[in-house]
Amino acid sequence: MSAPPPGVPPGGARGWRTPGDVSGPPGGYGVGLPPGVAADYGQRGGAPAVSGLAQEPYGQYSAIVGVSGLMLTFCCSLLGIVTGVVAVVLGVASLQRTRAEPERYARSSLAVIGIITGALSLLYFAVTLLFVGLGLLPTLLGKGP
Repeated sequence: MSAPPPGVPPGGARGWRTPGDVSGPPGGYGVGLPPGVAADYGQRGGAPAVSGLAQEPYGQYSAIVGVSGLMLTFCCSLLGIVTGVVAVVLGVASLQRTRAEPERYARSSLAVIGIITGALSLLYFAVTLLFVGLGLLPTLLGKGP
């Protein structure tokens, strides 16, 4: 490495270090810890782990089917109602499994997302059906155009 420009300390803004400088990590990042103190806190590979428990797979499926069902409801209402029902059923099953085995499964946030999006797609389908039905009602009764 080259020497830092005048006025920039070793390990400064661009991470210049002199060959004998071993006071910290490369690039000047981190803190100056006393000898014998580790900075990794026992975790490897990026984001800290929330817990050692697994995510319940039905909850993941429920969220995927629920979000895709919500999008399908806007273009193909019948596919949206099928995926909405599947998302709600999978979400409820996931919540039951998560509550039955709390020592095995971590949390149920994806199941709740699946239930909510599935219910929204069902609600959208019901409201659409209601408006279409109300619009066709005068025609069906013979009083419309």
